[in-house]
Amino acid sequence: MRAISRAASQLKDLQDTARAVDQKILIFQASSEREIDMVFTSLVEHHLDGLVIGADAFFFSRRNQFVGLATRRSIPTVYPWREAVVAGGPRTFQDDCERSERGSDGTE
Repeated sequence: MRAISRAASQLKDLQDTARAVDQKILIFQASSEREIDMVFTSLVEHHLDGLVIGADAFFFSRRNQFVGLATRRSIPTVYPWREAVVAGGPRTFQDDCERSERGSDGTE
C-alpha cells in the first residue's frame, strides 16, 4: 500500500506543479513491456517535450527499456533511480525517496 500512495503522491505533486506554471501534462500508465513501447510511440506522436517516470517497482525492473527507448527517440527523461544513469541514461537530479519518508532521526 505504501508504494501505491507514494506514486499517487508523486502524481499529485506533478499535477499541482504543472498547474502552478500553467503547463499541460499527459498521464500515461503502463503495466507491461508492450504498454511502455506504446507510451513512447504516443510521446512521439503528441510531440511532447519530455517524460517524467514515477518511482515504481515494475518501472525499475524495465529501466533498461526506458533508457533505450528514450535514447533512441531523443526524449528528455527524468528517472527516479540512479541505475538509469548506469544503464546509459543522462544524469539527472534524484530525490532520495526513502530518506524523504524517514524523519531526521531515521525513523518513519
